[in-house]
Amino acid sequence: MYVTGCLFRAAGFMTLVVYALNRRWWMNEKGALAEARTFPILPDRFAKTIELALAEPAHSPALLGEKIAMLQSLLADLTRIATV
Repeated sequence: MYVTGCLFRAAGFMTLVVYALNRRWWMNEKGALAEARTFPILPDRFAKTIELALAEPAHSPALLGEKIAMLQSLLADLTRIATV
């Protein structure tokens, strides 16, 4: 449960970065991911990756590892975009 909570927080912080890169105001998490889909500056498959990582609980350490790897890869893409 703790790891899943950390994944949720990481996804939220990455969404905040996407809002900042696009010079948009973040109000709250409700609808933020759907709105972020429309932004011109964001990693490929940003929303889809977050949805897959958070869609259902991981029932094994291996699945948790896969979800962590998904968000680590997304973070690497976001870091490249943000540092250009």
